[in-house]
Amino acid sequence: MARQWLSEQPDECIVVVTHSGFLNRLVEGPRFRNTEYRTYQVEKNDLGEVALVEVKELSKEIPARKA
Repeated sequence: MARQWLSEQPDECIVVVTHSGFLNRLVEGPRFRNTEYRTYQVEKNDLGEVALVEVKELSKEIPARKA
């Protein structure tokens, strides 16, 4: 539902600020850490299903804290 809504927005760039629990359900990949941001491209397949594909070179991953 959220992916579909994002795909219907006319904007070229959308910023989503939310809880990591929601993001874990919205996108695939490693868990989000505090202050981390990732950039995604919204894509639709031939069936109209929406996918969020990460653009790694525009994302900032935060390394795991060492114990």
